[in-house]
Amino acid sequence: MQKGTLRRHALFMVDSYEKLRAALDDIIERYRARLVGDWARPTLSRKEAIDRIKALGFTEGDAMRWLDSKHHRS
Repeated sequence: MQKGTLRRHALFMVDSYEKLRAALDDIIERYRARLVGDWARPTLSRKEAIDRIKALGFTEGDAMRWLDSKHHRS
């Protein structure tokens, strides 16, 4: 495989899928809490949320897609 062909987020590894998912869920929940005015918990601005998702190794496009998606619970 040529250098640079790996997706950026493949270079960043976390201890486990569960930890990565928990980190993403926390970022998204804190961003959405700000949107609905839930000031009882710490919130994140859109830029802060995107920056934190990117710090996990994902792209800005990934971050925007997740922040903009509707949350569906089963």
